[in-house]
Amino acid sequence: MKIAITGGTGLIGRPLVRALAEAGHQVVVLTRHPRPRQGGISFVEWMTPDSHPESELQDVDAIVHLAGASINDGRWTHKQKQAILQSRIDGTKEVVRIIKNMKRKPSVVISGSAIGIYGEDRSITYSEATPLPDRTNFLGNVCVLWEKEAQPVQDMGIRLVTMRTGVVLSNDGGAFPLMKLPYTLGIGGRLGSGKQWVPWIHLDDLVRLFVHILETSTIEGPVNGTAPTPVTMDEFGKTLGRVMHRPHWAPAPAPLLKLALGEKSVIVLEGAKVVPTKALNHGFRFRYETLEPALKQLLHLT
Repeated sequence: MKIAITGGTGLIGRPLVRALAEAGHQVVVLTRHPRPRQGGISFVEWMTPDSHPESELQDVDAIVHLAGASINDGRWTHKQKQAILQSRIDGTKEVVRIIKNMKRKPSVVISGSAIGIYGEDRSITYSEATPLPDRTNFLGNVCVLWEKEAQPVQDMGIRLVTMRTGVVLSNDGGAFPLMKLPYTLGIGGRLGSGKQWVPWIHLDDLVRLFVHILETSTIEGPVNGTAPTPVTMDEFGKTLGRVMHRPHWAPAPAPLLKLALGEKSVIVLEGAKVVPTKALNHGFRFRYETLEPALKQLLHLT
């Protein structure tokens, strides 16, 4: 297959590009800063005033759209929140525009989203079929608008998948390096009440899930990119401390986290219980179904 990817230099995009290229696929990375071809990976300019990427994408079989400003960079000032939202809206609009101008359309588009769309109710187990809450927080609203912008892809008769990604565990970025730091220093403990859910997924499994979706024509609509066994924040911390042989004893109260992080504290203080029903029903098998083996692999203990 020939596959175009936005966000190909991000936490998920980098290993996904590598995995697809190693599997023999042609990969086209859409970027503001194109560079010379590297093996089976080529680079096409997009999201700049003079770029017209559709002219170089006419024979693309699939598009994976991951681009968007990080939610982890700095405090959520008004300016940063606008950047988080607008980058997703603008990027998705551009993907839709590109496809409309392609004579030969791709057969599948995977567009990014996140588990924040499910809100903060801890009493519900969310599969892809669970109705979304009427009201949600900033991240939830971003996800709702993000998915809405991708809807015209489906209206064009193209298989559309919205990947609702969970907490991605990787040593290369995202939340995990920050989550393990207190335990490295011997001051790990419960964050907030500890009862909030952490729908986690190992990066290796997430990359494999993207590939599985590209290769499985019966998967469409929202897909939860999470492991089958979500845990509470307290369980996550206890497991991490046990694997690292560090104590789990120094709680960080919610008011302290809100003071330190502002509105961004919702990332660690809130979380719904999300399960990957659609992936499991379509034959995907996780390498890391439970948390402890995933942590041991990341900490090089296996």
